Amino acid sequence: MKTLLLLALAILSAGEPVLVFRTHTGDVADLGAVPAGDRLLVGSSRKISEVDATTGAILRFLLPLGGTPLSSAPLPLGETVLAGDAAGRVLAWTDGVFPAIRAPSFRARAITVLAAWDDGFLEGGDGGCVSARGPGGERVWFRCTGGPLGAVRIAGDRVLAADSTGQITAWEPRRGGLRWTYRTDTPVATTPPLAGDAVVLAGTDGHLYALDPARGTLRWRLHVGDGIPGAAVVAGGRILVATRSRGLVAVDADAGRIVWRAPLPDSAATPAVIGELILAGATDGVLRAFDAATGAGRWELSLGGEVVLPAVAAGSLVLVVTRDGEVIGLR
Repeated sequence: MKTLLLLALAILSAGEPVLVFRTHTGDVADLGAVPAGDRLLVGSSRKISEVDATTGAILRFLLPLGGTPLSSAPLPLGETVLAGDAAGRVLAWTDGVFPAIRAPSFRARAITVLAAWDDGFLEGGDGGCVSARGPGGERVWFRCTGGPLGAVRIAGDRVLAADSTGQITAWEPRRGGLRWTYRTDTPVATTPPLAGDAVVLAGTDGHLYALDPARGTLRWRLHVGDGIPGAAVVAGGRILVATRSRGLVAVDADAGRIVWRAPLPDSAATPAVIGELILAGATDGVLRAFDAATGAGRWELSLGGEVVLPAVAAGSLVLVVTRDGEVIGLR
């Protein structure tokens, strides 16, 4: 498998990729796409599509409970797939297409974010609170922030949650003890990655923030564009973001300075680092590849649909998902 992956990355780096398959899931991919072993899980409010990552064949559709719309990206946990719904429940699919309730609703607020935690999972949403739950859905601890949640994740020895008020909250993972809070000037709606020992925040107003993970103090703040609608990605000591009107930007994670900027049309993309390339989509439906070290353009491929989700390396292929729900395999 490793040899096949390296071969795929070498081919992508050498020139324009070859189209292997195109598969339409039948729904817009408004809840994200997540790799799960040899499958790709593509989420929409009406269903989760399980797609074979090698052939593009749709294996099955995971359906919501009682017609209630799904509201979070799918979360694979072993053989189980979790997702939140608009009624505030966490649903679990294991053997069948219909789910069991893994965590019932107490507030009837949509669950919008899920993350793996210990042997269980973290869940949060429009109610502005985070629950840490065990493998059976039992609640271990429960904490609230300042507003509806845009992201929650484990980062080192902290649970981080970002909400719509611009507040970032860090808790101790085991018992949920508060460690620190930090307030930005704008909402942070994407998962904060780690760059070395710094927590990176991408504000919707185009600012990047680097925080000390132990104390939550600001190390640096940098304006990179008019807006950052997608998530920041960290690779090789650099932070990569696609901006609304100022192109693709690489920032030195330690110094907080721009290393290079590459032209990219208006984009709501989250870039992906695949080998020595950065892949990013734009509103014109073209997937573009850039040299990760210099930002120089390598190739462009028209896909006919906007790519806003990160590309995924799967076996010998690279998979991209368009906003309208098409899964495309490239080699």
